[in-house]
Amino acid sequence: GTEEEAPNGSIAKLVDITYCSLLRPDGHPGKYRDSNFISKSESTQPVPNDCLHWCLPGPIDTWNEILLQMIKDI
Repeated sequence: GTEEEAPNGSIAKLVDITYCSLLRPDGHPGKYRDSNFISKSESTQPVPNDCLHWCLPGPIDTWNEILLQMIKDI
């Protein structure tokens, strides 16, 4: 993580979760947006990616573990 002092004296911590998310095979959006999925061969429209509903437990749980550890370290 990166630690930087803000002008008002508070400390902000930033964590780049990109690399740790890319290491997980489930760390990417899927093409199954809803239960009425129609395959590309059955539809003229491309299937939209679903960036919101990843498999759980998954990358978002890892982000929460990192955040929890950062809070414990305060």
